[in-house]
Amino acid sequence: MNFNYLTNGVERVKRFAGEVTTALQAGIDRAPWGQYVSSFGTKYEDPLTQTVGKSAYKTAEAAADFLTDKTRRTVWAYTNPWRMAGMAGQKIAPKLGLNTAAAATAAFGIPAMVHTLSGSSGNITEGLRPAGYKAVYPVSKEEDPTGRTVKSAPVELAMRYGLGQRSQLLPYQEFKKERPDVMPSTYSQYRRYQSMKPEPGQLLKVDPEGQSFSALGGTIRGSARGLNDPEVRIKGVPITASSVLGTAAGAGTIRGLSKAMAPSKIDPKVTQAVQDLMFRKRDLESELKRTTSSQFKEEIQKELGRTAQEYSETLKNIPKPNIAQKVGEALGDFKDPVLLATGAAAALGTAAVTRKLMQKAQERRVKKEDPVEYLKYKHGDFATAAQSLNQPQARSWQELSQYA
Repeated sequence: MNFNYLTNGVERVKRFAGEVTTALQAGIDRAPWGQYVSSFGTKYEDPLTQTVGKSAYKTAEAAADFLTDKTRRTVWAYTNPWRMAGMAGQKIAPKLGLNTAAAATAAFGIPAMVHTLSGSSGNITEGLRPAGYKAVYPVSKEEDPTGRTVKSAPVELAMRYGLGQRSQLLPYQEFKKERPDVMPSTYSQYRRYQSMKPEPGQLLKVDPEGQSFSALGGTIRGSARGLNDPEVRIKGVPITASSVLGTAAGAGTIRGLSKAMAPSKIDPKVTQAVQDLMFRKRDLESELKRTTSSQFKEEIQKELGRTAQEYSETLKNIPKPNIAQKVGEALGDFKDPVLLATGAAAALGTAAVTRKLMQKAQERRVKKEDPVEYLKYKHGDFATAAQSLNQPQARSWQELSQYA
């Protein structure tokens, strides 16, 4: 009896393993680009569930998911900030009301705008090196000990744009030459925030004083006191509040103007009625010219009057173009480029205003918490500060601080 029990158990295991193997062979495909992919949950689901048991199907589905990285590829898409911004651009662009080429430009421009406004990308003439950061392909230390000077802009651009390379902040004395808007305390806090990680055994660390947090081993960080404005960093790539607001304003501007410039939709029945009446009116006019009978002329003129009246009334059902639609018609093929340029201007303007407002708030906070630092930041040297505050007799920063 024990022998039969063991034999039956082994047979069940063999049968289960065979079903799992069958399901795996049917449920894993090789894509045209050469990658192995799982087809579970799609075209193979119905036939497989008819030939293998539910447990075998679920086991094979989990195994295929693991072997082909099906779930992990989905997760990876949302752990790469560059790809996340690109995906957002691809989803937003088709809704902007642009033609294909302009929409493709917007799909590229949206992530580029986010990263540029966030401070991840700088001037293209310097290979996208952000202001205040070292180069990833610098000249020798003998030529520039700071590491700021780019040796080759094309190589720098290829390394940053193509490979996603990033660089470190310059020392503050060099940093402030390119970013004079950033206070020393903001710089110092940002340096600490960049390297902040949760303690061993913890997933999250919060710094109330610096108004920042770090989670998942530093993979995700956030700060209310970024170099520009509040930001979230995903794998070291910052996405700032002003960049998101600016890009959203740019996309909204394009969408709004495109919708306003779009020609009004006209009921096809109204269009057909107008055409029919117009042709009827022409036929009556031609017939009026040909006829010689005064009686017929009178009847034709009456019919022509009724047709003309009906034609005039029907035309009123066709909306006249508004100012925006007239502008769109006047722009013609240049409409989409103008929309893209207007959207970019709106994005830059909104981001600049947002950063300025947040910078002012930061200055007010420092002015209240550390007036000496505020005076040094605002005026530079002591003599200039004393003169600006009309306190030439002051002998120390502390004396001046009460007038800040």
